[in-house]
Amino acid sequence: MTNETIETLLTLVAVLGSTFAYLEKRNKKYDNDILNGIYEKYKFAEKIFTYFFTTEMTTKQRWDFIEAYFLGEKEDKLLNFV
Repeated sequence: MTNETIETLLTLVAVLGSTFAYLEKRNKKYDNDILNGIYEKYKFAEKIFTYFFTTEMTTKQRWDFIEAYFLGEKEDKLLNFV
């Protein structure tokens, strides 16, 4: 994976995060379970993407990480994978 691809993915994650921050500031009193669920999934994905793209791993470790992610491994295990 090239550095340009990694930068693009991290930029997309940052844009999504700023969108959530804007919505949160705009409507402090508004609460929506669906939006809250989406936000929690976003925060999890942000942590996973950041870890995956910024941690030195071999190709085998990357594939093992991807497999663990799709098999539903817990967040704390994924974030301490290597």
